[in-house]
Amino acid sequence: MSHTALRLSSAMLALAVFLVDVLTPLEGAIAVLYVVAILLAAKTTRRNDIIIAACGCVVLTIAAHLLSHDLGAVASPALRALVSLAAIAITTLLSLQNQAATKHLATMIDVSQALSGEIVLEKLIDKLMRAALQHAGAERGLLIVPQGDELQIDAEATASGNDVAVHAWRSNRRTEGAVPESLIRYTMRTGEGVILGDALSQNPFSSDPYMVRSRARSILSLPLINQGKLNGILYLENSLTSHVFTPDRVTLLKVLAAQAAISLENTRLYRDLADREGKIQRLVDSNIIGIFVADLEGRIVEANDAFLRILGYDREDLIRGRMRWPELSPPEWRERDLRTQAELNSIGTVQPFEKEYFRKDGSRVPVLIGAALFKRGGNEGVAFVLDLTERKRAENALRESEERFRDYAETASDWLWEMGPDHKLTRLTGNAFGSSPSGRLGTAAWERALDLEAEPEKWRVIRATMDSREPFRDFVYLAAGGDGSPMYVKASGKPVFDTNGEFLGYRGTGTDATAIIRAEDALRESERSLRSALDGIPGLVGVLAPNGDVENVNRQILDYCGQSLEELKNWGTNGTIHSEDLPHVAEVFAKSIASGTPYRIEQRLRRFDGEYRWFDNRGVPVRDDSGRILRWYVLLTDIEDRTRALERLQQLQSDFAHVNRVSIMGELAASLSHEITQPIASARNNARAAMNFLDRKPPDLREVTEALGCVVDDTDRAGNIIGRIRDQIRKAPPRKHHFDLNAAISEVIVLARSAISAHDVTVQTRFADRLSLVHGDRVQVQQVVMNLILNAVEAMGSVETGVRELLVSTEQDLAGALVVVRDSGPGIDPAHVDRLFEAFHTTKSNGTGLGLSICRSIVNAHGGRLWADANAPRGAVFQFILPGVEIKS
Repeated sequence: MSHTALRLSSAMLALAVFLVDVLTPLEGAIAVLYVVAILLAAKTTRRNDIIIAACGCVVLTIAAHLLSHDLGAVASPALRALVSLAAIAITTLLSLQNQAATKHLATMIDVSQALSGEIVLEKLIDKLMRAALQHAGAERGLLIVPQGDELQIDAEATASGNDVAVHAWRSNRRTEGAVPESLIRYTMRTGEGVILGDALSQNPFSSDPYMVRSRARSILSLPLINQGKLNGILYLENSLTSHVFTPDRVTLLKVLAAQAAISLENTRLYRDLADREGKIQRLVDSNIIGIFVADLEGRIVEANDAFLRILGYDREDLIRGRMRWPELSPPEWRERDLRTQAELNSIGTVQPFEKEYFRKDGSRVPVLIGAALFKRGGNEGVAFVLDLTERKRAENALRESEERFRDYAETASDWLWEMGPDHKLTRLTGNAFGSSPSGRLGTAAWERALDLEAEPEKWRVIRATMDSREPFRDFVYLAAGGDGSPMYVKASGKPVFDTNGEFLGYRGTGTDATAIIRAEDALRESERSLRSALDGIPGLVGVLAPNGDVENVNRQILDYCGQSLEELKNWGTNGTIHSEDLPHVAEVFAKSIASGTPYRIEQRLRRFDGEYRWFDNRGVPVRDDSGRILRWYVLLTDIEDRTRALERLQQLQSDFAHVNRVSIMGELAASLSHEITQPIASARNNARAAMNFLDRKPPDLREVTEALGCVVDDTDRAGNIIGRIRDQIRKAPPRKHHFDLNAAISEVIVLARSAISAHDVTVQTRFADRLSLVHGDRVQVQQVVMNLILNAVEAMGSVETGVRELLVSTEQDLAGALVVVRDSGPGIDPAHVDRLFEAFHTTKSNGTGLGLSICRSIVNAHGGRLWADANAPRGAVFQFILPGVEIKS
C-alpha cells in the first residue's frame, strides 16, 4: 500500500474505535485498539506519521472518556483510559525506535550498495568521502593511503552546511602538517580505530604538533582493512563540537569502512586489470607486430591490421571468414601445425618458432609465431606473428656478403692478416707474400724485414704506434717474397678490443707494393727530366694538376714573377694577375677546368719589378688512354708589343672612320643646307605672323602664342639637325651604351633626306616592334647605316630607267637585332663580291675604298657581322646583325 493509503486507513480505524467507544455500551478497554492505528501509521516509515497518529489516538481516547464519563469517575472507566493511553505511548515509542533502527539500517544498506556498485576509483573515493561527512557529523575528512613507510593523501573532503566538497589529489601529497601523524601511524601500525571525543583534553596524542596547532574537538581514525590488508585510513575531525562521533555514527562508519576497504581493493584491482587490458589493446592497435585470435578448429576470429597487412588480406576477408589458419600454411608446414595444436591442448602455450604463411596472392612470407590459449583447456587463443621478410633478406644479404668477401679475399691481390697482443702473426690469407704463409705465423713483421738496419727510425716509429695500440695506414717496408726476392709490402692495421676493452691484437691488410714503389721512383725520375725540359723552354710554362692547382713551373716564370712556387700557387690572391683582369681570368679558368676543354685568355701579369705586361695565356689538358685528365700544360706568351701595335692600329682605324664620316658630311653639306634653311624660313614666317597679331587692336594673343610655339618647334628642329651633324663630324672616343636601334636609324634617314630627294629615291622603312636594345657606340652604328644608305642612293642614281626604291628594315633575330638595306640599283658585280669589304678596294671612280671596310670593322668591334647579297629582281642587299640585350620590365 502507498503511504497515503496507510495514513487514510490509520485515521479511519482510529475514528471507528472512537465511535465504538463513545456510542456503544461496551465497558471493555476499547481504546487499546488505537494501537493498531499507530502500527498502520508506522508502516509508512515516517517519523512524523507515527507522532501524528499517536497524538490523534491520545486525543480521541481522552475525548471518548470525557464524553462517556465525567471527571469524577475515577474507578473502572478512568483505569481503562489510563491503560489505553499507556498502550498508545508504549506502541508509539517502540514504533519510533523501530523506525530509527530501520532508517539507520537502510542508510547503511544504501551507503554499502553505493560503494559496492562503484568500480571507478575516482568516483568511489568521491562517494566514500561524501557519505562519511554526511553521516558522521564531521567538518573535514581525509582518505590516507600508506605507500610503504610513507603516508599519502588521496582525497580531502570539507563540509559547509549541507554541501560537501571533495578534492582528489592526482599527484602524491604527503601527510606532514595535514593530520596528527602519530595518531595515523598508530592506526596503521595496530589496525585499530581511534576515537577522541574531546581532543582538547589530555590523550595519548596530545603532544602531536598537529593536535597542538589545529585545536580540533572531535577526531576519528578508522582503518580500511580487507582480508587483513590495510588499504587505507579514513580520518575525520570536527573543530566545533566534542563527542560528535556517537556510537550509532561510529557503527555506521565502521560498516562504511569495511565496505570501502573491499570496494577500494576491487576498484584498484579493476583499474589494474583495465590498465593491463589497455596495454594489451594498445599493443594490438599499435600494429607493431601481427596479432590474431583464433579457435582450435581453424577459424580466425579477430586480427589487427599488421597481421592482415603481412598476409595481404583486408578486413572484409576476415569478416566473411575467408581466413583460416590451417589453410594459410603451405603443405610442408601442416605437420608443424598439428604439433602446435597438440602443444596448445597440452600446456596451453607454444614457444615462438619460424614458419611460412601463404599470402593472398599465393606468394609466401616467412614469419616468427608464438601462441597461447586464453585459458587452460579452452578453445580460443591468441597468436603473435612477426614478419621475417626483412630479416631473411638481411640474412641472405649477409650470407652473400660473406661469400663475396671470401671470394674477394681469395682472389684479391691484397691479403688479410691478424696478430695477437704480442704483435706476432696469428693468421694470413693464402696469397700473402706470394707464397704459402704458414712459415710466417708466430713471427713479427720486423723479424723478417730487409730494411730494419737501413731504416731503423721508420721501424722505431711503427713499433711505438703499435705499442700504444693506435691504428696505422700505408706503412711500407722491404721484405723477402715467397721466392726469396725482395718485395715492397704496404700494410695497414687497426687495433682490436673485446667488449670489456681488453686488447686482442691487430687486424689489417697487406699488399705487394713493389710495382708501385718502382713506378713512383720512375715517376720521380721522369719529373726530374720534365723539370729540366721545362727549364730549357724559352718561354713561360706551367704544369697544373687535374683540378687546376699549380704543380710546377719552369725557371722562366720564377724569374719573371720573382716569386717562389708556393707563392705562385696563390695566383688568385697575391696580385700576380692584374685586378681588372682577375674576375674574367678566374671565370674562364674555372669553366675550362670543370669542362676539361682548352682555354685561351689575354691578361696582364706583374713582373718582379711591379710592371704589368700583357700575356697570351693558353692551357690544354693532357689525357691518358681512357680520357682521364692527367695534368694541364700552360704556355704564357708575352704579347705586350703586339697589344700596343693593335692599339695603334685601332687608333688608325678610328681616324679613318672619322675621316669617312667627315667626307660623308661634306658630301651632304649642300643638301643639308636645304634641311636647315627650311625650318629657319618657317621660323621667320611664324615670327612675322606673331608681330602682325600683336599690331591688332586689341592684340590677338592666342594667335601670337600659337605662332611663337611654331617658332620654337622650327628652331628646335634646326638645332637637332645641326646637333646630329656635329655628332657625326666630331672626333670623340667610342662610348658604348644601350640604345634604341630603330630611333638611331630614323635619325640617319632624316640627315640623308636631301641626298635621297636629289636622286629621286623613294624610301620605305619597316621597323620591328619590340626590337631588343643593342649595346654599342650609337654614332659609329649610325655611320654604318649612313654609309649603306648613301651607297645605295648613289648606286640607284646611276640607273637611267626603272623605279628607285630603298627599303630599310629591322628584324628581331635569335642572335640579336638585324638591319637590312635593300636597293633597286644595278646590283653587285659577282667578280667583286669577294673583295667588297677589303680596304682600298672600290668600284667608284672617285671612291677611297675605305667605307665598307670601316663599316665591317665597326660591326665586328660590336660583336656583330656584316655581309652583302643580291636583291631580287635587281639591286643589292646589305645586312648586319648586332647582339641584343635583354629588356628588363
